[in-house]
Amino acid sequence: MNSFENDTHYFLEICKKRIEKKLNWSATETWRQRDYLNLINLIEKETGVNLSLSTVKRIWNKNHHAIPQKTTLDTLASFLGYGDWLEFKSSNGRSTGNDIKIPKPKKSKKSVIFPLSTIVILTVLAFATFNMDRKKEEMGNKATLSSRITVPSNVPNTVLFNFELAGIEGDSFFIQQSWNELEKVQIDPKDSILTKTYYYPGPHEATLLADNKVIAKTNLNITTDDWVALSKKDNKDIMPVYLDIDRSVDKGVMSIDKSQLLDNHIPLNPELILSYYYVKDFYKLDSNNFRIGLRIKNERLLKTNCPKVHLGILGSSNACFIPLTIPGCVGEINLRIGDKRFEGRRTDLSPFGIDIFEWQNLEFIKTNREYAIMINNELVFSAKENETIGEIEGIMINFSGIGSVDYVKIDNPKTLSMSYFEEF
Repeated sequence: MNSFENDTHYFLEICKKRIEKKLNWSATETWRQRDYLNLINLIEKETGVNLSLSTVKRIWNKNHHAIPQKTTLDTLASFLGYGDWLEFKSSNGRSTGNDIKIPKPKKSKKSVIFPLSTIVILTVLAFATFNMDRKKEEMGNKATLSSRITVPSNVPNTVLFNFELAGIEGDSFFIQQSWNELEKVQIDPKDSILTKTYYYPGPHEATLLADNKVIAKTNLNITTDDWVALSKKDNKDIMPVYLDIDRSVDKGVMSIDKSQLLDNHIPLNPELILSYYYVKDFYKLDSNNFRIGLRIKNERLLKTNCPKVHLGILGSSNACFIPLTIPGCVGEINLRIGDKRFEGRRTDLSPFGIDIFEWQNLEFIKTNREYAIMINNELVFSAKENETIGEIEGIMINFSGIGSVDYVKIDNPKTLSMSYFEEF
């Protein structure tokens, strides 16, 4: 670690302690997801900068030693009432050059006499270079990105992005709405506002790009008032068609008829997907101990070689996706649990190969730092958590073509306290 990194880490520790003292919360070792989110909100209210959840968690992670971007350091200093990071350092008693040893110049055997004009020119150049370097350091990386949802819930939903690119060099700049690269829009660095419409509910991480390099992020969550059904032509479709769930109420299940697809002129291609979303604030749900259970089946609609069903648990910082397919296609599916990914071609996912055209019971359980997946009351997979997916913000269910849901329940497997139950 070089002297600059030593110096920054030294002041960052002071800065964190000052912030903790200002908050007067419990010890940071006991902080949960909502504590970090509260801190992010407080910082944004006082500084106007929206730091990402992953950035704040990394700063307070004792095992993470990377240097935050200057924009982040300036924001933390601003939260404490300082103009920027340089002012914070200069006000807290340690010179930034203390760790740098400057060798003493050797005495020259011969004295060299410069003309007065040369000395003046060198002095002016040195002063100009010093000012340019200082101005560049003060400008630093000033890229910021924040977002505001224009309506409280539901889709479509227009999001207002505010961005700042002062001091950032690049040939092209973009805002990417989510993981989907098709939702990337070029922006003018002289502008500061961009509005974009989101067609999918749930948590999204938007990024600000300079020459395809991420320089700022912002998190947003688009909730729903109730279940939302939509059809998309494939996984990358950015313009889905919304469908009417109420038409299936009398059946006792949540489902969509083929007639709705035909009425909306939706082509029955092999990649067609029906998605159900339910995105709410589950205030009573313990994100460390929860169980999501449901009864589902895929309907026989498409002539697809490998039809699939997916249960998605949408967290504030990551997600889990549990796949089901027919027995002969288990090599084509992938299981994702937070930051862990299990590919069917490299992992034995054969228990996930079942008759998805008949009713199946699926449970996803998290107890402390361990996950378990149950199919028809049998344990088929388990894994330990690396990084938390955060607070549970929503559920997504995908079917090849169309599918039905009999019930969904969410509870605590330890206390059995119910957070949500819907028996359609």
